[in-house]
Amino acid sequence: MVGDWVTVVGLGNEVVVAMVTATCSNLEEGLVVDALPYDYSATPECLENPHKPQYSGGIVVNPELDDGLKGWTVFGDAKIEHRASKGGNTFVVARHRHESHDSFSQKFQLEKGMFYTFSAWLQVSQGNAKVAAMFKTPSGFEHAVGLLQSPVLSNNTLVEIWADSISLQPFTEKQWRSHQHQSIDKNRKSSVKLIAMDDKGNPLANATFSIKQQRPNFPFGCAMNKNILTNTGQNWFSPC
Repeated sequence: MVGDWVTVVGLGNEVVVAMVTATCSNLEEGLVVDALPYDYSATPECLENPHKPQYSGGIVVNPELDDGLKGWTVFGDAKIEHRASKGGNTFVVARHRHESHDSFSQKFQLEKGMFYTFSAWLQVSQGNAKVAAMFKTPSGFEHAVGLLQSPVLSNNTLVEIWADSISLQPFTEKQWRSHQHQSIDKNRKSSVKLIAMDDKGNPLANATFSIKQQRPNFPFGCAMNKNILTNTGQNWFSPC
C-alpha cells in the first residue's frame, strides 16, 4: 500500500517459504525459544516508518540499508537504488522493472536441518500490489536446501518495490521445538486449584476427584494460503 510500510512474516521448515501479501497482513506465532526469544513485534498495521528488523536482521547483510546497497544486487532486468525518506529512514528500491521477478536480491547459504523465519517491511510506489519474497536455488524457483538467492517480486511491473528491515533468522530444531512447548505452556495451559467441601462448606481431606472435559477451551484447526494448495512444484503433504 502506497504511503505506508507493511510487514511480511513467514515461517519455514529447513528453507524459507515464499510469502505473498496483498494488504496489510501478517503471519505470526506466539513462540518463545530457550536460547533466543521469539520476536513478537510483527504487526498487521501499515506504518509510516518500519520497525527495526527482527533479530537485528539475522543472517541478512545490511538489513536496514544503513550501508548503501552493500549485500544487495540486481535480480533480473531491474535497476536498484538506495534511498532515504525525509525522516532519514533508508531503504532499497527496485525500479524500471519489466518482468515480475525484476527486483533486488541477496544470497544465503542455508544449513540442512535448520529452521528459518523470514520477515521484511515492504511498500510499493503507487496503489496496491501483490508482493512476494521468492527463494531461488541453483535449480530454479523451488524450496530446497542449499545456496539460495532471494528476490522480492511483483507481477505489477509499473510499481517500484521498496524494502527495509529485512530479516532471515535460523533456529536449530531444539530451539524450534522449544518455541512450541513454551507456547503450549503459556497459551494452552493454566493452573487450577480444586477444593472438595461438604454441604456446610467445610473442606474435605483426602477427597478423590473425577474430572471430565465437556468442551475444549482452545480452538483447534488450521488455515493456509491458497498458493500452498495450488503449488504443484512442491509436495507439501504426505499421503495418509
